[in-house]
Amino acid sequence: MGAHTWSPLLGPVETRDGARRIALSGSKAHTVLAVLLLARGQVVNDGRLSQLLWGWSPPATLPPPR
Repeated sequence: MGAHTWSPLLGPVETRDGARRIALSGSKAHTVLAVLLLARGQVVNDGRLSQLLWGWSPPATLPPPR
């Protein structure tokens, strides 16, 4: 059985592999997972993810969006 995402209406966003919960640490991982869930199978480009994660001040090591 592969990993799947469970997104309850209330409570934390989590990922599971069968009955085993896969830990997600940090708010950025939660943000990315939430954005992908809300996109419902649509492509989310790197520029959009960068804007959602860091706003107008991305880290200097981040390459420019394509």
